[in-house]
Amino acid sequence: MKDADPLHFREQISDINHFYEAPKCFSQYNAGKEIEDFIGQLDAVHNEGKDFLLVDQSVVVGRLRGSSRTRLLGEAENKIKEIKGYVTGKDFQTIRVHGMPGSGKTEIVSAVNDSILKDYQACSMASSSPSTLPIPGNSPRDHFDKVIWVTVEHEGTESSIDNLQNKIAEQLKIDLKTAGESRADTLANELNELTFLIILDNMQNDFPLKLIGIPVPTKENGCKIIIVSRSLPVCPDIRIGTYVKIQPLPSGEAQTLFEIEAGIELSKLREDTGANAKKMIDEWECLPFTIIWLAQTLKELKNNGGSHVDHVVAWNATFDMLKESPDILDGMNEKAFNILKDNYDALKEETKKCFLYCALYPSGHLIEKKELVEYWFWEGLINGNERSGHIEDMGQAKKIFYELIRAHLVEEIDIPQDQQGLLAVKGKHRMIKMRNLARKMAIHLTNPGQFLIKAGEKLPHAQLHLQQEKYLSGVERASLMTNKIRAIMEQPNFSNLCTLLLQNNPIIHLHENFFCNMPNLIVLDLSQTNISTLPQSTSYLKKLTALLLRNCPNLKALPSLENSEKLFFLTFLILL
Repeated sequence: MKDADPLHFREQISDINHFYEAPKCFSQYNAGKEIEDFIGQLDAVHNEGKDFLLVDQSVVVGRLRGSSRTRLLGEAENKIKEIKGYVTGKDFQTIRVHGMPGSGKTEIVSAVNDSILKDYQACSMASSSPSTLPIPGNSPRDHFDKVIWVTVEHEGTESSIDNLQNKIAEQLKIDLKTAGESRADTLANELNELTFLIILDNMQNDFPLKLIGIPVPTKENGCKIIIVSRSLPVCPDIRIGTYVKIQPLPSGEAQTLFEIEAGIELSKLREDTGANAKKMIDEWECLPFTIIWLAQTLKELKNNGGSHVDHVVAWNATFDMLKESPDILDGMNEKAFNILKDNYDALKEETKKCFLYCALYPSGHLIEKKELVEYWFWEGLINGNERSGHIEDMGQAKKIFYELIRAHLVEEIDIPQDQQGLLAVKGKHRMIKMRNLARKMAIHLTNPGQFLIKAGEKLPHAQLHLQQEKYLSGVERASLMTNKIRAIMEQPNFSNLCTLLLQNNPIIHLHENFFCNMPNLIVLDLSQTNISTLPQSTSYLKKLTALLLRNCPNLKALPSLENSEKLFFLTFLILL
């Protein structure tokens, strides 16, 4: 049992308090129940370890990882079977399991790890029993000599590789400090004598296997490697046999997981409360991690109301409280989108700026790549020196989209037509969509007062007069697109504004002096509005680079734009 992976009990107890960071209070009763659960898990692993981990009283094949708190439902079970089939089959030596943070990758592969080890245990017990007939092709010899699970830490390439080597050496029971040859050669020589399955969890960097000391798996040596990662890094010295993408849960399974963790059936709640719960689950991307945290946090909020309150009534009251307490909801959102923060931090600086720009669009909006890249280009976020052909096909833009998609911050949407009704190029993705959690994070990350985002909120008025003068003067980008605004009769002081997006509104009139206090405006989009002319104050926009008036059927005249010496792009395409 000494070789079993220990449950770090004190750390687990500490994790409970961290897990319930919001709300701040955590009842002793619930803490006691959680600790009792962990004790039960410890006993279960201890008993299982005694029966399995010392099967032949000398060799430890692998370590069970059965302590996951995440419930594995239908789709997850299918992925477990799929991955295990690849591991036990003959076709693929390397399996890449990837998906966005919180999607349950580690839990699914942990279940594969445990299933394979339990198969070995069953075969060993059967082969050691004289009353059991051997089953051809299903004996311990047909399984791996060693199953090694390593969680990769990322502290810089050299230290990460050293740490990885130490963890593998520990499970092989070899001392790299006393080895006469290089660390990698020592590991390679030991592993070359074994048929191994190595699982590299949380793989984020591109480490050559040779540099680590892991022999390349082949059909001849029977070895396998599973690489678990958020995105798709490539170990340059091996060829990935197959890829398994772990998607967020289907909406129905996500709701079932919430009900299990929260201890309440959504159908028993008030109609509006149930609808609100389903909306929150969908907005949190249907990820197991976020759903469990949401359910447990809401359950704690409910319990704080007192046990004397009817169960269903208490749940309805909890959701009512969230509507009246935006600070609590904001704190919960921040905790949820933090699972994407590492992905954001790993982006290049220019990519970060382009990502934050995406938050100007409404939640769930399909963003045309061409339009977005044009905005980036006009604002100077990317340079146009290499521009030729379609702007979205520029090398710099393609790299930015690749980074954002790889980081699970946006997703590509393949549709037959773009927003102008033009046929999409076959085989190309013309649209992207910002993930809900990613958009919440982007809005949170923008500097206070830097962005004014009121997009897609069905506003009948711009309500700029409700904003403090000091706040408006610091805003650099403002989006009021996709609302129900018919007129803006205000003269805002947008002294630092660079981008103003007003498209897709039934606007018929702007205040005559609307643009007087916007000396730095670069991009102005009034497409898909009912505007007939622009106010004379438009002539004050000396830095204006792009003026978009696409699909404005009532447009009849424009004021003089001779002062806009930097005007590079003017379009007033009218679609009838």
